Amino acid sequence: MLTLQNLSLSHIKQTFISCREKERCNRVLWLPVLVGIGISIYFSTGLKYISLLISTALLSFLFKQARYLSFCLWFIAIGMIAADFKVSRLNHASLEKERYLHRTLAKVENIENFSKYKRLLLSGIKDKNLKYIRLTTRGKLDPDIQPGDIISISAVLKPLPLPAAPSSYDFARFAFFEEIGATGFVAGEIKIVQKGKQLGILKDISRLRQNLSNHFIEIMGQRAGGIAAALLVGKRESIDNDLLAAIRNSGLAHLLAVSGLHITLVSGFAFVMICSLLALSEHIALRFNVRKLAAVISIFCSLAYLMISGAAVSAKRAFLMTCMFFLAMIIDRISISMRSVAFAALIILLFYPESISRPGFQMSFAAVVSLIAFYDFMKARGDRDIIGHPVPLKIQRTMDRDGIKNNTFVSYFRNVVLSSLVATFATSVYSIYHFNHFSVAGIFSNLIAIPLFAFWIMPIGMIAICCIKFTNIFLLLMKYGIDLLIYIAETAAHFPYASLNITEISSLCLCIITIGGLWLCLWRSGLRLFGIPLIIFGIFLGYIHKPPDVLVNEKMAAVRLEDNKLYFLKKARSNFTNRIWLQRNGQKDFRFLNNNDYNDMISCNQDACIYSKDGRRIAFVHSDNWSDCNGFDLVINLNSELACSNSINKKDLSDNGTHAIYISSSGLKLVSTRERHKKIW
Repeated sequence: MLTLQNLSLSHIKQTFISCREKERCNRVLWLPVLVGIGISIYFSTGLKYISLLISTALLSFLFKQARYLSFCLWFIAIGMIAADFKVSRLNHASLEKERYLHRTLAKVENIENFSKYKRLLLSGIKDKNLKYIRLTTRGKLDPDIQPGDIISISAVLKPLPLPAAPSSYDFARFAFFEEIGATGFVAGEIKIVQKGKQLGILKDISRLRQNLSNHFIEIMGQRAGGIAAALLVGKRESIDNDLLAAIRNSGLAHLLAVSGLHITLVSGFAFVMICSLLALSEHIALRFNVRKLAAVISIFCSLAYLMISGAAVSAKRAFLMTCMFFLAMIIDRISISMRSVAFAALIILLFYPESISRPGFQMSFAAVVSLIAFYDFMKARGDRDIIGHPVPLKIQRTMDRDGIKNNTFVSYFRNVVLSSLVATFATSVYSIYHFNHFSVAGIFSNLIAIPLFAFWIMPIGMIAICCIKFTNIFLLLMKYGIDLLIYIAETAAHFPYASLNITEISSLCLCIITIGGLWLCLWRSGLRLFGIPLIIFGIFLGYIHKPPDVLVNEKMAAVRLEDNKLYFLKKARSNFTNRIWLQRNGQKDFRFLNNNDYNDMISCNQDACIYSKDGRRIAFVHSDNWSDCNGFDLVINLNSELACSNSINKKDLSDNGTHAIYISSSGLKLVSTRERHKKIW
């Protein structure tokens, strides 16, 4: 151990060389990170830097000391090329102006049954080169309509919407990679023209998922059936919004997203059952390795569950890791968990580069990387009990002699608490960035919910799917477990401070914390400690990040007052846009200006409202009689056009979407959703 007295440049160099040798086998873990950096650069800037990147990589390779730099640059370039290849394959069109379709034939690709409406994904629209369109219908939908059917439909089509606020969720990005060119709503009756025949494996799976979801709801009711559909076939849309909010606030939302826990339970349950069944045959047990046969069959069972659950990114990650685990068992090798994660991440990024910005990808990998790193750290410290390793026989005899028993329940309880804490804190920054939400109750509710989920709900659910003739019996048994899970969620959600709403943080903050977390988890030597200052610096950036002072679109405007709450200038109905504004401000309730709210920052009359902050003044005009443009840094006309050089009119707001305005003593900064909207999609 070095001390301050003997610390010198030579000691530092020697320590660095020693750490570098220890980390030689861990460098491969950074390959998906480099590919991810390349993908992020591409989606931010396009390919304009790739020639410079490749030239630098070639030049660096000529110098021996810069070989590692060249190696890193090449994998960054691979990430950019993978993203460009994926984008170039998507040549579908997107609707530019609203239009009406009258009695058009279309093919049903998917049906989503929400609690208050239904959503159809249609293809075969021979208009404007639209590959897929997504339509909403609030009327009754013929239960005979299934994926693969040809229908006649009238609908109003709309262009893909801009984000509700700058840097918020961009549906157009998601739709582009799903090849959806327009959204809209059904106008009139939907008629079946032709039932689907010879659908193909994917359409058959889609129809099976829909039928199973409907069957679960019919047998178990809307609440329990909706959760069963989410757990077993990956269809979450049937869950009521209030129940979904309670599950999210209680910290149990991860149970609804098919991921590592679900795939592990299914593959583990299949492995144990198949091993037991094969061992019953003396002929098979004596001539074959039962464990290896069960491992092969379990891979196909996991693949079947992956397909029937909708194949989300988190489920694909878990499936790839499960395959590596069973393959290692088949070839008698030890599976290195962190390398399994790196392999899964690399495959997903190369084939689905757009997933890097999705919360499912980020939170899934953050949780599994942090858990593996934590338990590897505890294993290195020699705490065998915490990772479930058996206590050595000599120590066990000593414990028995002294009357000390290894309490399995206490060990399990401790493991669940630690795992919940580690996963919660690892995913918290992504939950805050995407949802402005952090669940405190989840640390405690998972102690009861996870055993209930793992030992009751999922095993019975899998048996119900396998035993078709006795499905109703098992679904009713599963319903009791789901009802108990709902009770836990609703009880925990009503605890004081069960969940916290947090204001938006910047993308830079997220990137720095992510790099710091990866540095802390992927290295194994003392080099990992340099990740802690990065995480602290990222948290500091999140703390000092300033949310916008004004948010305005063509229909409404909101300003920030002294209490850091957003106040709407006029009464407005709750809709998606203003809920996103409140969410990103870490705010639950709507607040509207009235006569008692007028102060030094805001004042209103019959023609306009004047907002003042840091010596800057903004006028929100809602009358055609307004003509004063002087004395204001910005004039926002919410009704008609103004001939002012420093004004934003209603057409600007309609064309460019929501404007976020940041005010400081040095001036105003305007950012629109159109400006942040990437040209790629």
